[in-house]
Parts: sequence; C-alpha cells; structure tokens
Amino acid sequence: MKRSLYILLNITLAAALAFVIWLIVDRLRGPQQPRVVYELVAQDDISRQVPDLGVKLKRLVFQISRGEGLAVIRDYLRNHGEEKVDAYDVITDKGYFLVIGKRFAGKIDNLPEAVKRVLGPWREAARAGKEGPYVIYRYQPG
Repeated sequence: MKRSLYILLNITLAAALAFVIWLIVDRLRGPQQPRVVYELVAQDDISRQVPDLGVKLKRLVFQISRGEGLAVIRDYLRNHGEEKVDAYDVITDKGYFLVIGKRFAGKIDNLPEAVKRVLGPWREAARAGKEGPYVIYRYQPG
C-alpha cells in the first residue's frame, strides 16, 4: 500500500512539474504570430468585361506583410472564397496568380478565349496548388 501511494505521489508531482514548465515556456514564447498577414487592397468584379458568357470573375489585389503569395491565396479562399466565382485574377507584391474554379474543372485550357483575354498572362502560368474546388496557378511576368 505504501509503495503504490509513493508511486502515485511521484506521478502526480511529475505531472505538476511538466505543467509548470509548459506554462513557463508558453509565457516566454509570447503571443503566436499568424502564419500569413495580408491586406486586401482592392477587388473588382471583372465579369462585366464578358457579360454575354455568364461567368463570375474577380480581380483581387493583396499587400502581403508576412507569408508567401500561395499561402495568402489559400487563406483567402478558405475564409472568404465564394463558390459562385468561376475564376480569380490575383495580383500581389509577391507574384501573380490565376485561380480557376470547378466550372472550368480547374484547367486553363477550359477557359473561353474571351475570359483568357480578360485575365492575366495565362500562357506562362504553372500550377502552384489547390484549395477546395479551386486550382491555383502562378505566373511570373516576363
């Protein structure tokens, strides 16, 4: 009986010590910095440039303080993306992106020629990732 009580006391003390160490380390680290910090500087509904096609297109302009362009776009789509938008033309200070929705199956080749003319330089775009129903392409200006 004494031995099991002694073991239980040691386990409790070890757990309390681990908890105190965790509290100290957490306080020393301070508040956690967000992975991405950005500001949506401008947005425009560019669908009006191709009204006869019935597509929903948006142009977004971001100022990025922390993080990479791809991470910012993923964060934006996760938190503010609209299922009704068929494609986004995204301009950031870290690069240019084209985001294509499920209406065009996430492929540049499925975009109508009129839409391609409205969007950025899609010929140089390379697939960069995916977020939900959207496929993200990155292009570097020549």
